[in-house]
Amino acid sequence: MGQNMKHKKLLSILILIVVFVPVLAVATSGLDIKIRINEWDVPTPNSRPHDPAVGPDGSLWYTGMNSNTLGRLDAKTGKIKKYRVKIPDSGPHGLVADKEGNI
Repeated sequence: MGQNMKHKKLLSILILIVVFVPVLAVATSGLDIKIRINEWDVPTPNSRPHDPAVGPDGSLWYTGMNSNTLGRLDAKTGKIKKYRVKIPDSGPHGLVADKEGNI
């Protein structure tokens, strides 16, 4: 990609930011926005949960990098199920759902 093309893309991104952020600020000003944060403890100590991803069913998946696991949180019940990765010391990192919704 040429230098000119890179500059055009960067300029386009900057224009979007300059235009979008003030519009968003005006659109949300005066609204009573309430945010609720829920926290859950992962079942494996020192697992270093990483890279959360929402599954097609609304569940929250994460990698347990240091424990060689994947975890699935059912946000409705708060229950977490962990799955061992079969490759020893693989340190899973990153999740994605396939076309069928499998993680």
